[in-house]
Amino acid sequence: MANPYSEIFRIPGAIAFSTAGFLARFPISMNSFSIITMISSTRSSGFAGLVATTYIIASACISPQVSRLADRYGQSRIALPFSLIAIAAIVVLVAAFHYHASDWILFVAAAFMGCMPSFGAFVRTRWVRLCGGTTRLQSAFALESIIDETIFMIGPVVVVYLATLLFPEAGLVAAALLLLSGSFAFCLQKRTEPAIILLRDKGGASVIFMPAIQILVLSLLAVGGIFGTAEVTALAIAKQQGVPASAGYALSAYAFGSFLAGIFYGGRIIRMELSRQFVFSIAFAALTILPLLFVHNIWQVTIVLFIAGAACSPTIIIAMRLVEGLAPREKMTEGITWASTGISVGVAVGLALAGQLIDHFPQAPQKGFIISVVAGLFALCIILLWRKKLEPRG
Repeated sequence: MANPYSEIFRIPGAIAFSTAGFLARFPISMNSFSIITMISSTRSSGFAGLVATTYIIASACISPQVSRLADRYGQSRIALPFSLIAIAAIVVLVAAFHYHASDWILFVAAAFMGCMPSFGAFVRTRWVRLCGGTTRLQSAFALESIIDETIFMIGPVVVVYLATLLFPEAGLVAAALLLLSGSFAFCLQKRTEPAIILLRDKGGASVIFMPAIQILVLSLLAVGGIFGTAEVTALAIAKQQGVPASAGYALSAYAFGSFLAGIFYGGRIIRMELSRQFVFSIAFAALTILPLLFVHNIWQVTIVLFIAGAACSPTIIIAMRLVEGLAPREKMTEGITWASTGISVGVAVGLALAGQLIDHFPQAPQKGFIISVVAGLFALCIILLWRKKLEPRG
């Protein structure tokens, strides 16, 4: 049996745009953590969190609109200008922090950082163009999911390393350089850029107004809530036990479980409707987090998260394939971005809610995982009620 990953890399230009996309979206794993690391070095963690939240919310609002423009005018014409805006915002944020400028400048700069294009969606749209309608698309989406997991395993470590050895702003400086080089390299890949498809309706309404996309995004928002709870709760448990650094092992185990599942799932051809696969993947995610309610130390958390991580990559891969079948071709990048945005917003909401719960029960930080369980059950209810609406258009 041929290696499915070697097959997709035989496509002319595939290695080039995927590698460039890797560099361009690496800052996603660094930006919010870099903001918190930088600002909390001289200010309160609460204030740092507010600035980081401003960036996350702005990105959730702006990135789908950037992707919509990319669908309409072409990726290379849109990606570079908006990348330069985001880079300029990072420069302003770093300068404002370094020179103790007014607080409002920090918030405005963080908001403009949200103009960074969703290169993960851009890359996946190119794969749809090259592999759409074939079994190779699953392997391509699996590859990108694996790359995402790798980015989120490495990014925070790089931020801590740079901020510790160099200076507090180093994480954001590195993110800006990666975005600059990655966006330039990505925009040079003209051969694989999707052609502009004329809109079938003059209004050009956003794909988020499609009921099927709304259901998918809502379910992914709940799934993001599962992911978001892990970071803050694992850290709280580790801190309570006096070993805060060990939280990194738990989160790495979560990402590694997802990494392995992505490789395995991406190399398999499964003869089952995607909507049914989505039900099974979310059910698995909901079931495997239940033991987190009964953990007593960070090592138990690590084991459970490794197992639960096996649901992450397959769920995201299936979701992106569902978008490929549901969204119009001329709005594919926007559709994929909305799916990613649903996960990102869910992560932010889950993190915030779990943090509040942990603050109320400081002696039992594992109660933060209640948010994960509720989010998992909510996602499962959504998909069970409206699965039929997620069946791809004929």
